[in-house]
Amino acid sequence: AYQARFVHSGPDELEGRGTFGGMSSSLYYSYSAGPAHFIHLASYAPFGDGSEQKAWLKADLASIDRKETPWTFAVVHAPWYNSNKAHQGEVEEGMMRESMEEMLCEG
Repeated sequence: AYQARFVHSGPDELEGRGTFGGMSSSLYYSYSAGPAHFIHLASYAPFGDGSEQKAWLKADLASIDRKETPWTFAVVHAPWYNSNKAHQGEVEEGMMRESMEEMLCEG
């Protein structure tokens, strides 16, 4: 129901403007623009060990050519660090941060 109501970026919408690292969900995706690689993650989609999103993230990070694309930015909803009281302390954000933050920092 959520995806039927809201348009999400994905391979069809962004074709020719970036890379997608084999993603199969429009809730999380990536693309490169010049020397930067942008990763968009979804804390409301499965993200733990064995999840498609975590496997996709690992493969996406491994595919980045750091000589061509030295900058990587990650955007996460719900945000892991924020001053928005509406999102502070959400269970998903803490669990996702614990599951993926180290991979992003090392990637």
